[in-house]
Amino acid sequence: MSNIVSKLYEKPHYDDLGIVKREYIHCTPYTNSTFTANSVIKIPGSFESFLVCPHESYVCISGKITGIREGATREMVIADNGLAHLFDSISLYLNQKKIDSTRNLGITSTMIGFGLLTQYDESSSSGFVDPHDLFAGNNEDFVISYPLKYLLGFANTYRLPIVASDLTLELVRSRTTDKVFFIRNKAKPDDRPAQGVDPRPDPTREGLTFEVTGVSWYIPRIFLNETHKLTLLKRINTDSPIVLPFRTFSHFDLKIPQNQRKLSWNIASLPAVDTPRWALVALQTSSENSNSSKFNVCNLTTMQMFVNNQAFPPHRFQTIWGDRAYLEYYTAFKHFRSEYYESGYDSIAPHLSFGEWVNSPVYVIAIANDQGEVADRGSSNLTLEIEASENFANNTTIHVVLIQDRIVEYKPISKVVYAQ
Repeated sequence: MSNIVSKLYEKPHYDDLGIVKREYIHCTPYTNSTFTANSVIKIPGSFESFLVCPHESYVCISGKITGIREGATREMVIADNGLAHLFDSISLYLNQKKIDSTRNLGITSTMIGFGLLTQYDESSSSGFVDPHDLFAGNNEDFVISYPLKYLLGFANTYRLPIVASDLTLELVRSRTTDKVFFIRNKAKPDDRPAQGVDPRPDPTREGLTFEVTGVSWYIPRIFLNETHKLTLLKRINTDSPIVLPFRTFSHFDLKIPQNQRKLSWNIASLPAVDTPRWALVALQTSSENSNSSKFNVCNLTTMQMFVNNQAFPPHRFQTIWGDRAYLEYYTAFKHFRSEYYESGYDSIAPHLSFGEWVNSPVYVIAIANDQGEVADRGSSNLTLEIEASENFANNTTIHVVLIQDRIVEYKPISKVVYAQ
């Protein structure tokens, strides 16, 4: 009873880290920026006297679609995460030095999203948005906000503020918008007249145009209480380096030659310190009007990644897709999120349910490496070996996203940045 009484009169403890206020800063591109195909969009932010949190920032994209979106029998559908295909790459600069980038942004962020998002994440704020949520009625304008953590590995894994530094976000527009959407037959012919033929023309790729009209970056600034502020200023004045450990996403792809059932692909030769922690693998057979966010089974039977002479997984998963014997692959996919965040919460349902993953599989290969042993190696040669029960279809591309550890150091006063 005495313990109960003491708890009743115990003062509450608030773990607020000394933060007294938070506000978002709106950063816009240079005034001469254009948003057309292949253009480079740079969004600068000077935060020399601020504490800012890139991991809680988001990119706001606005635009307009012109052309017929819905016709008599067919309709335009924006692919899952389709608007990420508006950009070819995204990069983050710290004091004018590039510290992280993501290439082939649409495919990479889709594969990462499938693996790291859960069914409880809000789709509209992650890019995996219902196309009907983008528009109001027949309005041609659209707007969407992308959390930076779904686009850059740095924002995904480094969760502390950046101190008294300049940050620049750089986006490169894609050459084409073909991967943003696809045309499909309507599920049922709604709105048809009772008699006669619906006169509305069907949408076509040639008749649809996606135009980006604005890109901006919203990044939160935090204010500390006086005690924490004085402590921070003392540390800053020493100009001692601040270490930024994070993970980065590296994309590689290869178009599989025709009439091939087996493939051995030497992906890259990397310095030992860049040996990846995980490799995400997906196969995609493209056509003139294919869904850019859908991956294919391709009758895959076995897959292994070799780091020098060491195989991952150590044994070959035997998969016969016709008999639906692929539980080992889905188990690795399901556990990926908890291992990545080191959370141990395997009970949280992944973004793709078992049935959804079967229709668009992303394979996860965990590459266990001891950092002490890695340091002893000069380099790591990565080779992927896959085999299918029959020849891969024409126009099949294999995508690999390597998730690697990276360390950057910077000094707030001298603005020096040391990248690994």
